[in-house]
Amino acid sequence: MIGTLQYMAPERLRNAAFDGRSDIFSVGIMMFQLLTGQLPFTGDYAIVHKILTERHPPLSQYLEKYPAALDGIVDRALAKSPDERYSTADEMAADLGSIERDLRKEQVAEWIEKAERLVQKEEFTTARDVLLEVLKVDSQHTTARQMIAQVRQSLSLRARAEQIRQLKSQAEEASADKRYDSAIHCLEQACGLDPSSSELSDLLDSTRQKKRRREMIDGYLRDADSARERGDLEAASAVIAKALELDRDDSRVRAAHVVLARLIEEAQRQAKAKKLLDDARKEIGARHFTEANEILGEIEKIDPSNPELIKLQSAAKQGREQEQRRRILEQLDREVSVASTVEELTRAAKLVEQALERLPSEPSLIKLKGTLARKLRDEEVRRRVDELALRCRSLIESSPEDALKLVHQLLHEAPGNERLLSLQSTILGHISERTQERARAEYLQKAHQALSAGQYNEALRILETCQKEGIVSPEITELMDFARQEADRGLKNTHVQGLMQQAQELMARGAYQQIVDLLGNVKPEPETASLMFVLEDAKTRLQSFDRMIQSVLQSAEVLRTHEQYTEAVRLLESQPPSVLQHEAVQRALKTMRDASASETSALQAIGNAYAHLDQADTGNPSLREDAKSPLLTRLVPIFASRRKSVADRQLSSAIESARVAFNAGDKKQAASALDAVIPFAEYASKDLQNEWQTLSKKAGKVRR
Repeated sequence: MIGTLQYMAPERLRNAAFDGRSDIFSVGIMMFQLLTGQLPFTGDYAIVHKILTERHPPLSQYLEKYPAALDGIVDRALAKSPDERYSTADEMAADLGSIERDLRKEQVAEWIEKAERLVQKEEFTTARDVLLEVLKVDSQHTTARQMIAQVRQSLSLRARAEQIRQLKSQAEEASADKRYDSAIHCLEQACGLDPSSSELSDLLDSTRQKKRRREMIDGYLRDADSARERGDLEAASAVIAKALELDRDDSRVRAAHVVLARLIEEAQRQAKAKKLLDDARKEIGARHFTEANEILGEIEKIDPSNPELIKLQSAAKQGREQEQRRRILEQLDREVSVASTVEELTRAAKLVEQALERLPSEPSLIKLKGTLARKLRDEEVRRRVDELALRCRSLIESSPEDALKLVHQLLHEAPGNERLLSLQSTILGHISERTQERARAEYLQKAHQALSAGQYNEALRILETCQKEGIVSPEITELMDFARQEADRGLKNTHVQGLMQQAQELMARGAYQQIVDLLGNVKPEPETASLMFVLEDAKTRLQSFDRMIQSVLQSAEVLRTHEQYTEAVRLLESQPPSVLQHEAVQRALKTMRDASASETSALQAIGNAYAHLDQADTGNPSLREDAKSPLLTRLVPIFASRRKSVADRQLSSAIESARVAFNAGDKKQAASALDAVIPFAEYASKDLQNEWQTLSKKAGKVRR
């Protein structure tokens, strides 16, 4: 008995006679499952009893709203007796088709009603989509076709109104940006869409007037620019006045008016500045620097960027500073000459600072400041070194690092000070002793922790690092011996575990030969029993893998012998990665690819040769060079025969033309006809070659 139990008819389960009506029962099961999502008969051992005796559950147990006629169809299809079922599938299909037609009518009526509501709400796009669904179901539905025509007309009117609105909006934006040509173009398009709109016509006329007014303003602005370039500011101002009368709101006209006003004002200011500059030069020449500075101050208010102003201000300033510098230097010379103590030097340095604030670039003051600063710094360093030495004596035991930091800070200010260098050496020695003792304790603590955790190699590394740093003690030597002994014990187990991990990784990748190479030299011992098991498994899998490789290679070789190189390449490339990466498979794949490429090259060479067969380059060498292609080997004799026929035809034609030319007494024409077939001569028949050579010798005197 073949089939799935849940779908079997009762007569099948009773081992009674059955026919196509048993399939009707199975179809009824599938229909029930499709409608409800459940099988009508379920269970383990009790399912047979249910199929034989129990009635299926009603559809109403699972569905709330459905065609009532479905109950009758399901009941008849799942009748226990074959005689009570549909006799054929066509009968069942007819009943289902009747329900389908009723549902389709209801669906179409709902869609038509929905489309009417959408049209009333002017949702024409959605209404069109609903009506298209109706036409998919009933393409000849009269109401739907009439309504969709109305909807499309409404959408067209709405689209035209939207297009006019967009064109008007674009025109208004362009007009606001003074792009009148673009605005006129948009308005002309809008008027074309709605010629009856007086609003669009008025807007178009208004825009054209604005364009003409702007063109007139452009002309005035060009005239004003020309007058301004000539230096005729009055004429330029008169032209701008005309433009303002035409359109006082034009930003370009207002800007040009402002620029002209500034230019006129600037010209007046320059004239006044020139007169004041002449007066300032006279005052400087008379060494009246105060009066000259007052005049220059007035000029700076009028024309602060005048280059002559800067030059005259510098001259006046230099004259006044020379007088001030002379008086200051005389006073400082008297003060510095009598200074000898620290207090006197400090007072002299303050005076020099004050003088530098007034004369910051005076060389003699800068030099004097450096000398005074050096003397004061030497005295200050001497005092601070003495204080630091006393302070470090109290810090060297409790906090030598702080003491060293203080010494470094002072050495940064007084590098090379002998007393500071000696103090630094003493502190560093003390710190070195303390550091070594701390390091030994830290290394021992880390080694003890590693030993406690069974990390003997780590403990050995820590202790060896300690010795390399020069820290040696009997305790360290004893711990190193103990760590070496324990490390040797674990080395063998670690080695076995490492080999097992490598073998497992290779097994996961299918690298069986590498497993054999890795474990081949391992001695059979109790500790290596697991490795021996993996080794034997790898050998077994390797043999199976080799058989697979041989099978693939044999299949590829069969394809190769039939010159099916592309199929052989596809066969090899479709293998699993472990097979594809095998060296023999890679060699075979390369051979097949080369053979396929050679075959392709041979076909190209043959095609090229045939394409040029009737041309002067008939002796294409590509067919003779590729001797490895069996295809080319077979086709070359055929091509040679074809080439001989072409050459015979060419030479025959040339010989005939040459004879006609000789008979007409035109040897030059005969020679030309014979020369034209030189490339074909070597492939022609011997008789034609001899005849062609004879005529060529006859025409040889007139060749060029």
